[in-house]
Amino acid sequence: VKADSHQTSMVISRNDDRTEVPPVYSNPGTSRTSVIEKDPKSGAEVEKITEIGGAAWLTEADLNQSKFYALHRTAPVGTIIKLTNRMNNNSVFVKVVGPLPDTGDNNSIIIKITQAAAQRIGALDQKFTAELSYGITR
Repeated sequence: VKADSHQTSMVISRNDDRTEVPPVYSNPGTSRTSVIEKDPKSGAEVEKITEIGGAAWLTEADLNQSKFYALHRTAPVGTIIKLTNRMNNNSVFVKVVGPLPDTGDNNSIIIKITQAAAQRIGALDQKFTAELSYGITR
């Protein structure tokens, strides 16, 4: 446990994992780290998660492709994720609207985003490397 001199919250390195992490996080070039911070006002624990791995555009017609939506492996529906394109450092905030299906096409990716979000961050290929940052209240 360490105290951050710039914030009044406590930072606890996470040793136990409450969420089962999918096998995709063991792929080369893919990582997931998290810390738990305690909010000094509410006392709530917030798990701050950073992930690096493969991302892809959604091609499903049933999602509004003009919105900034995403399908993610472990983040709850409604979570807002900051997604950064590692090629150019452009970022966009996307809303998780469902789980990423565990299919063969998705084996090497951790998130799928709409075409509007992919265009906003300047993704040149349908698959690219991204960094994700988000928090979950515990």
